[in-house]
Amino acid sequence: MNRAEHREITESFYKYQVRYFEILGLWQLRLDATKRQQMLHLLRYLIFLGIVSVMLLFFAIHVLANIDQLTVIMQVFFMFATEMSCMVKLLSIRLRRREHAHLLDEMHSSVYRPKTAEETLAFKAAAQMAVNMRNYYGAMSILAAALLLVMQWFVDSSALPLALLNFLRAQLVMLSMRLENLGAALTPLDDHRIARELRECCVYYARIERLRDMVDGFIKIPGSVQLFCTILVLVSNFYEMSTHAGETAFIMKIVTYQFAMLLQIFIVCYAANEVTYQSSLLGHALYNSEWTTWNKDNRKMCLLMMLRFDDPLWVRTINHTQSFSLPTFSSIVNCSYSYFALLKRVNS
Repeated sequence: MNRAEHREITESFYKYQVRYFEILGLWQLRLDATKRQQMLHLLRYLIFLGIVSVMLLFFAIHVLANIDQLTVIMQVFFMFATEMSCMVKLLSIRLRRREHAHLLDEMHSSVYRPKTAEETLAFKAAAQMAVNMRNYYGAMSILAAALLLVMQWFVDSSALPLALLNFLRAQLVMLSMRLENLGAALTPLDDHRIARELRECCVYYARIERLRDMVDGFIKIPGSVQLFCTILVLVSNFYEMSTHAGETAFIMKIVTYQFAMLLQIFIVCYAANEVTYQSSLLGHALYNSEWTTWNKDNRKMCLLMMLRFDDPLWVRTINHTQSFSLPTFSSIVNCSYSYFALLKRVNS
């Protein structure tokens, strides 16, 4: 794959999301931006921040004014939790905009460029998956906004973390292909070639780890807050459904919103889980190569790499013992229902 094609496909992972952030005044401006562009950029951000802040303040006042009425609190609390999640994402993107811009520059490095036709197909498939997941995520955000909150869509429809996770997964898939296709060592020249390619794979994996750390910094805080707020939203929605059992239209609205919120969290956890899963396959890919024909030095390097691959890559939450994964998604649902059952029991 040539440089121009690599740049075009890499940009497809994120270009619409970044444009969206630029419109909202959240992304880093170009270095050649004029003073007027900088002022308009800041103005858009302040207007958007003001709208979200006013909505948060309104919900907070409403909760405090009815602190002794659990039913009223539950009616507002899920909207308050959703807006709180939006606020954290807004501030996180704005405050770390330079780091995020550097992350996108890193993605265009030649290190991450496919080398073979097979790797190119895998890279293009990952780009298409990123586009599809972005569309699904945005559709769920629009659905949630149509039902309840417009601000939910303004922040969440960008879905940039999904694109970054898919790009990271694509790099791991390509590394697996390179490891599995190292080939046999029939001559001393083959041993030299394999030694060189093993070193290149080591460097490539180190760059992937560095990229994972950058993506981790992008997702960790806003994603963790979204997980926490999702639990609050689910608990309040469960409670609302239990107190309006006979109102079919209301129940359908809450169930649809509940589904949209759960699907958003599921997509993020699924994408992060795929990164962990693909990294866990690296050791198997290396073992499936024809390492039995290699010389002693190459086999030693192979063993060291397999030992390193035993620890897969995780996308961590604020709590370093927890990661974004499918088991985490399951625990969110279980935890939400447990809190709801406790709340229902205490209230009764």
